[in-house]
Amino acid sequence: MAKRIQKSSGGGDFHVTIDSLNLTDDVTRELRLAIHRALVTIGLVAEGYAKRRCPVRTGRLKNSITFFTDDDTVTIGTNVEYAQCVEEGTSKQKAKPYLRPAVEDNFDRFKETAERELKGG
Repeated sequence: MAKRIQKSSGGGDFHVTIDSLNLTDDVTRELRLAIHRALVTIGLVAEGYAKRRCPVRTGRLKNSITFFTDDDTVTIGTNVEYAQCVEEGTSKQKAKPYLRPAVEDNFDRFKETAERELKGG
């Protein structure tokens, strides 16, 4: 806890007290919220980009693409069992990447999003 006492010109005391513990809690909470907003925005952009690039035969793979966040990570992916074969290819099928480009092609945009949110949006 920081304290500062300063005399006023009127002869009274002027007190300023900063409770650094409460300030730290407020800053930490706001920082976590900013990080969460950035991760959600990044996830939405990556998901949309991946869905636009995803090859479509039945729509199952495209519709399964989603993202989730935890404290400091955003993960984009799918639970469709053949997704990796489409992304990376096989000995019988050419690769048709859609997840990797969703991240790599938008990296600068993601960086700008994170910076903007951490600066207060």
